Amino acid sequence: MSGTDLRIQKTYAALTGAFIDLLQIKSFEQITVKELCDNAIVRTATFYNHFADKYAFADFVIRDMLHFNAITEMLRISAAFPVMHTTRGFFQMPSRYWRTTRNFCVRWHQTLCCGRSPV
Repeated sequence: MSGTDLRIQKTYAALTGAFIDLLQIKSFEQITVKELCDNAIVRTATFYNHFADKYAFADFVIRDMLHFNAITEMLRISAAFPVMHTTRGFFQMPSRYWRTTRNFCVRWHQTLCCGRSPV
């Protein structure tokens, strides 16, 4: 998202923040696009310019969070293991990273599909 227009970045950030806030009080099925847009202070037309529906938006949020989680975890691991700064070291990443990513996916799946809040 770094090469994206600043206005788009702000729109995505507002929508994502509102989405996460709403998930704390409602299940995914109960959240409407209008409610999401109202909480984010974004027009519904703007939402639909970027996403087909709330499912496409949820997919975007999950992918964005997974990407952020992956980068954060790789930086944390590379700081702990200097060999990670080489290509060979990168491909020998500890399995802990993959477990962390899997756990993250499971928590968000439970939030979106089951209405449980992420731990």
